[in-house]
Amino acid sequence: MYLPKAIFLIFLFSYSSYAQLQIRGVVRDSLDVGIALAEVILETKENKIVKGLVTNKQGIFECSIKKGYYKLSIRFLGYKTWSTDIFLADNYDLGVIILHEGADTLNEVVVQSKKPFIEKIEDKLVFNIENTFLSKGNTVAEVLRYTPNVWVGSDGGILIKQQPAAIQVNGRRIRLKGDALVDFLETINSEDIKKIEVQLNSSADLDASIDVGVVNIITKRKSGINGGLRSYYTYYEQSPYDFYNALSLNYGAEKWNFYGAYNFKESDGIGEFNSSLMYKSSKEKQVTKGGFDSFSRKHTYRLGFYMEVSENQNLGVEFYGNSNKSNFLGDNLVSFKETKGRNETKDIGDKFLNSLSLNYHYAIKPIKSSFAFYGDFLKHNYDSEILNNSIYPSNFTSNFEKNNSNSQTRVVSAQLDFETVYNKKITSKVGSKISKTKRQNKLTSKVLVGNSFQDNMERNTNFNYDEDVVSFYGILKYKENKNFFNLGFRLERTSFSNLDILMNDFVSNSFVNIFPSFYYSRTFSKKKSLSFSFSRNINRPSFNSLNNRINKINDFRFDIGNPNLAPEFTNRYELVFTLPKQSLSLYVNDTKDVVNGVWRIENDIAIHQNQNFGINTQYGVIYNYNDKWKKWWQLRFSGALFYRHFKNSFLSLSKLTSSFSLVNRFQINATTFLHIDAHYTTPFISSNYKNSENISVNLYLGKSFLANKLNCRLYLDDLLNTVRTRNNAMFVDADFNFYQKRNTRGITFWVAYNFNSKKKISNKRNTTKNMIKNRL
Repeated sequence: MYLPKAIFLIFLFSYSSYAQLQIRGVVRDSLDVGIALAEVILETKENKIVKGLVTNKQGIFECSIKKGYYKLSIRFLGYKTWSTDIFLADNYDLGVIILHEGADTLNEVVVQSKKPFIEKIEDKLVFNIENTFLSKGNTVAEVLRYTPNVWVGSDGGILIKQQPAAIQVNGRRIRLKGDALVDFLETINSEDIKKIEVQLNSSADLDASIDVGVVNIITKRKSGINGGLRSYYTYYEQSPYDFYNALSLNYGAEKWNFYGAYNFKESDGIGEFNSSLMYKSSKEKQVTKGGFDSFSRKHTYRLGFYMEVSENQNLGVEFYGNSNKSNFLGDNLVSFKETKGRNETKDIGDKFLNSLSLNYHYAIKPIKSSFAFYGDFLKHNYDSEILNNSIYPSNFTSNFEKNNSNSQTRVVSAQLDFETVYNKKITSKVGSKISKTKRQNKLTSKVLVGNSFQDNMERNTNFNYDEDVVSFYGILKYKENKNFFNLGFRLERTSFSNLDILMNDFVSNSFVNIFPSFYYSRTFSKKKSLSFSFSRNINRPSFNSLNNRINKINDFRFDIGNPNLAPEFTNRYELVFTLPKQSLSLYVNDTKDVVNGVWRIENDIAIHQNQNFGINTQYGVIYNYNDKWKKWWQLRFSGALFYRHFKNSFLSLSKLTSSFSLVNRFQINATTFLHIDAHYTTPFISSNYKNSENISVNLYLGKSFLANKLNCRLYLDDLLNTVRTRNNAMFVDADFNFYQKRNTRGITFWVAYNFNSKKKISNKRNTTKNMIKNRL
């Protein structure tokens, strides 16, 4: 009787010794937010690890372990380790465990990337800046200076092959130019950038107006509330200045986030100019020379929301706005024949742009397909009052004019894409886009007669322009072993109408264009490839030119619009050989119906008007090199040689031009560096304009503090004071010469502070497909 009981007790004791007990808990931070991926470790008294796991998305952990004494530790980067000793005799719920940030909190985990600094992926050149010297304390413009095939001009323009590139952020097109583009990009910190993609060829799913290439800035997925503050002040010779402040914020959770940015910039600039027109028939020379003072105050703001609706759906909305109040004062001397006088101009401008974009993505996983919708609405207004005072001691009548103009633009666009992956080799994409534009231009001109202004009916205009573009496109991609094909076809139907309200004149027209694209690359080894591409593109005229407005420069010069401008069409061919640290590109661009500024003489009055003026062909070769020569010296060298030939009915002009860019970064110590860049371009032609050489040298010293959270710079821009514009051109009636020098040599004091917390967020941005902003 006792034996069975003894056997039962022995069995029960053995079972209880090896039975698996449950232990669980929830790990949160001081804000009561669950911490995902925190390490949970159970050790014996001898410090032997018997169990290790991580928390889930909600910060919960749970595991099974046998009865006994244990030391429980919970660790997460940037937080103090939490630990306790427990005796586990039964299932145990630890409840909520709070981790507190430690004094040695790290800003980020630096994992050495195995990706090369520069790599070729399909038809894109990828510049991986994450975990490089560029990843901390830099602006986007500074990062782009080291990006292959990309040039940053002295005015902040982003160029590819000496022409403005299309800029994207996470695939979203940024439709800004010049200073406005620089202001926008400065709200993005280099800490937020994962990589930059450079696509030299055009693809059928991109608008046909994208010609020379695309620079796409891809941001990281970061955790926590993060953002940045940036401010700088630039002092120029003779007291002009730039003052800039910017704030960017991003807040969200795992499946949604809000983001916003605000910029403010105030600029005061001066310059001088000298231009002349030599009349061919009379041999008379008309000269205008003088100076100007420009002031502007700009506000830029951006607010967006992104949400993952479900596992296969996401939705994004973004609002963007820009307002600019400007004041331009011009004072110049005018001489023509026996007449000498003075012309004073005051231009007060007020413009704003608002846009709203919506994008929606839906993945159909069973058939490996997805579709995307992009919708955009844009509103742009520009009001200007120009006061023109012409004073002549003799030989000509003094006069005073007041011109008020108003331009209003409304754009609505919608695009739908459908993409399917058939296998690992073939991908297809089809889509359609419609864009509707309405533009109103009005000019009221008045002349001072006695003590009152009277209407100048000959100069008054009221003009409407409507444009509709409907596109259909398809792409087929094929990738096998070392070969990659991208074959695209895009069809666009453009219809437009012009209505001159005052003259009751209505003109309408429509045309259909086909834009094929082809790309092929062959990879010879992991780091070498050869590619060939072809594309056809369109460059539609600016809305500022598509009108019948007459603007007075002085009594002997006028600038007029041209509502009959036709778009430019370009065929592009390119062969690129890519190596790990360098690339060589050979290309040909052939452009018809080139839009160019043309001067003509009517009754001794010089009239400037944009016209379709001829054919331009360019042959070129570009070499890029980017590598770390020494441990402390990063070098980027770009050299270009191109031959341009322009031809029209009365002129044939050719020019061989070379261009060089040298960018250096010297790392003095872990927190200090020196940047020096130099650029030189020999004389070149732009259509029938002959331009003089360009040279610029810039340097800045950078220093970081507080583990790279605080960054300071001292810039010396245009060190040699050589940035200016000088050109000349020949026309049927006259020869034109122009020179202009703005304040470009300056010293800038720059400071930026970046901050973040540890909450999980998403840094995805919305995508817009509205290409009209670039023409405003």
